Amino acid sequence: MAASLAAGFGLRPSASGTRSRRRLAFITASLVASQAAAGGGGGGPAADGTSTWGEVETPEGLSLSIEAVPDVEAGGPATIVATIRNDGTDSEAVALDPRLADLRFRSGHREIRCDSPDPDGPLGAADVRWEEIAAGGSASLAIDPRYHCWTDLERFASSSGGTDAEVSAVYHVVLMDPAFGRPVGRAGDLDASTTAAIPADGSWGVTAGRGEASEESGPFSVEARSVDATRGSDVWLTLTVRNRSGEPVKLVDHPTQFRFEVLGPTGARTCSMGPWRIRPISDLLVRLGRRGKYVKRIDLSAYCPEGTFDEAGVYRVEPTYDPYLAESASEPVWDTPIRGRTALVRIRRGGGR
Repeated sequence: MAASLAAGFGLRPSASGTRSRRRLAFITASLVASQAAAGGGGGGPAADGTSTWGEVETPEGLSLSIEAVPDVEAGGPATIVATIRNDGTDSEAVALDPRLADLRFRSGHREIRCDSPDPDGPLGAADVRWEEIAAGGSASLAIDPRYHCWTDLERFASSSGGTDAEVSAVYHVVLMDPAFGRPVGRAGDLDASTTAAIPADGSWGVTAGRGEASEESGPFSVEARSVDATRGSDVWLTLTVRNRSGEPVKLVDHPTQFRFEVLGPTGARTCSMGPWRIRPISDLLVRLGRRGKYVKRIDLSAYCPEGTFDEAGVYRVEPTYDPYLAESASEPVWDTPIRGRTALVRIRRGGGR
């Protein structure tokens, strides 16, 4: 399975597929001619970086299969592994992007349809993921259904816990020009279905609280509210620190005392602002009464390295309140790090698009 997923995310075209290249070149040339006849600009990759493309013939021999792989470790929904197989006689250069898929879940009389939040995103991207699939070969990609369904999936699972759901996928095929790594055109749809077991507790959610709090948290908890953001340059996260004890306590209120571990389509990142060397005055202290809470809204994208949320998809975010300024505070304050529970962030389009 690991090898299959690695192949699905590979970006390197193979050396095979001469006939496929000639056919794609013919398609591109035909599009150029049609645009020229219509008075439009040149087709295919042009000097100004634009391209002309449209609907093209679906290659013979392409088929789709899907498999639901349980997400046991993270406690989320099953990952949908989609495999495109080429049983034709020519190699085919195909875009591999979860945004080109639409999903449907059905259990008994309950059904949800989850269309892609950004179906045209891969068509305008300069770095489209694609692979040239040799005749008789295949390529796979992983689809996180939370990206497509978000909170609809949680509601569906909570009412269908302990059952098997029918999962259907439609993949909108986009052919690529191997010479330029750019989309040539849409080439029809492939569809497939499988089944996925829904946990008895219906825990296919996107709400906070899927992780376990650190034992060092003691009488405190840190919660982050899951976020649905249009683009990765604008991710605002609401954090809540709760005093679960029966005694009042004081905290230092400073944005640099939060850090985050982020895991998503761009990999694993640590996000923080770095320490400040200041002496917290009384205005920076927050008093939490018994069962009190402290709420802060922060711009998560300002904490993270550039490019952290450049790709559309679902990211796991684990917050930590790290009171490093406590040692220089003017009066006793809480001084032990508090690791919070994991929240999810959905980026619909990624980057600054």
